[in-house]
Amino acid sequence: VFNNAATSAYQNTLAVFTVTDTTDASINSLRAQISAANASAGADNIRFDPTFFNGAQGAITLATTLAIDVTNGDLNISGAFGASNVTVSGNNAVRVFDVTGDGNTTFDSLRIINGRTFGNGGGINNNGTGAVTLTNSTVSGNTSTNNLGGGIFGNGDVTLTNSTVLGNTALGTGGGIIGFGSVTLTNSTVSGNSATNSGGGGIRSIGVLTLTNTTVSGNTANGDGGGIESNGAVTLTNSTVSGNTANVSGGGIFGGGDVTLINSTVSGNMATNNSGGGIVGNGAVTLTNSTVSGNTAAIDGGGIAGNDAGTITNSTITNNTADADNNGTGNGGGIFLEFSGTYTLTNSIVAGNFDRGLEAPDLAIGIFPGLVFTNGGNNLIGANDGFATTFANSALVGTIAAPVDPKLAPLANNGGTTLTHALLPNSPALDTGNNANAPTGNDQRGLPRISGINVDIGAFEFQVIPPAVIPPVVTTPVVAPPTQFSIARGGFGGVFPSREDLERRSPRLDEQDLEVSFTQVLCLDPSLSITQTTSIPTCKK
Repeated sequence: VFNNAATSAYQNTLAVFTVTDTTDASINSLRAQISAANASAGADNIRFDPTFFNGAQGAITLATTLAIDVTNGDLNISGAFGASNVTVSGNNAVRVFDVTGDGNTTFDSLRIINGRTFGNGGGINNNGTGAVTLTNSTVSGNTSTNNLGGGIFGNGDVTLTNSTVLGNTALGTGGGIIGFGSVTLTNSTVSGNSATNSGGGGIRSIGVLTLTNTTVSGNTANGDGGGIESNGAVTLTNSTVSGNTANVSGGGIFGGGDVTLINSTVSGNMATNNSGGGIVGNGAVTLTNSTVSGNTAAIDGGGIAGNDAGTITNSTITNNTADADNNGTGNGGGIFLEFSGTYTLTNSIVAGNFDRGLEAPDLAIGIFPGLVFTNGGNNLIGANDGFATTFANSALVGTIAAPVDPKLAPLANNGGTTLTHALLPNSPALDTGNNANAPTGNDQRGLPRISGINVDIGAFEFQVIPPAVIPPVVTTPVVAPPTQFSIARGGFGGVFPSREDLERRSPRLDEQDLEVSFTQVLCLDPSLSITQTTSIPTCKK
């Protein structure tokens, strides 16, 4: 409730419209409230009455698309505030939301499902210039039958927080999401989407793409980028790209610009007819505390196919496969440099990768000049064939004939938000890195980066448990109880003896023993009869 001053201050900038009907055509419907908000000046909110939108009752099935115009101000449609399971369905017949105008639109706590359109954005189509934001929402089962963005089409920025984009389809690019501005996902999931005739099965970003604590998995594209295709820079932090498939290149990620992974995992992706099973980087590729594992490419670069510079620090690249179709045309199961650039490896594992042609399982370069791997120090390279000058044979660097086994456990949940390969207790990567070159802080899982004497090589830091400290046993000496003596009233007239009496009757007392009080009697004469008992220290003999 706003006071008068607040109401006056926000006049013409905030209005709240409440939906009280699950049908599509009444004056209390969502359609009617959107129409009222479109006409209202300033920012508006649409909410749903919990009496009508609670559990299974919260479904709205549309006959036609809901048209939002944010020319007059931003709009927030929220299924929270006591409502639950608020669902807006296109009934596999119409697009759900169409947005125009230069304002921003937020969808909160909604399920946007089963939209279908010949144009862009089966679930949400933002043709305006403002941003689209989803929080605590799901966009699923939507289709663009002939165009872009099966789930979401964003002409401006697209931001998702605590949201899911699931099972959407586009004939063109961006099966789940396409954004022409920046695309930012936090604590979200993009899964099971498909671009049936183009790239970007999960996400297609024309601008910058940023993922934090997010998973992109199980998406497919008939072009490049089964999980992600981006023209702009791609940055993953504490995120996972797994199990995606591209019919061409970049099974997990196809980066037109720079690709940066921090504490992230790219695993189990596939480029079925070309290169870069895990990652294609046409800009600089930077991996820090990250894992690239179990990806496959029909041609080059099972893990990474790089076309520019690269920096790999305390990361693990293993179990990736090049030339997966075994026709002899692919190399570089771990990393393949194709056109240009220098890749610098530091404190990293590139081992246990495969080239079905048995030519270059871990590292390979193409035929163009200027392709270079640089040794930043303390790397574990399974097979250095072709690069023995850069990575000299040692206990950490092997050959195809005698590869070094990094002794890694299978990819698993070892703590943190992403899967990692744990170092086995006998791994040569233990304590053999260079502390000066290690990332500051923690390993991929968020545990202390330097746990032993030296940093471990790779994304996983084995945690050394210090020996238990056993407290010393303290022995308390046993003190013999003091000697007991008694005095009788008759000996001293019913009172304790004075100091003079004691000195006269017991000449063997020392100075300390003579410090007596009314309640203490020391070394009394044995001739006293027993009536009262007191404790005294031992007298000198």
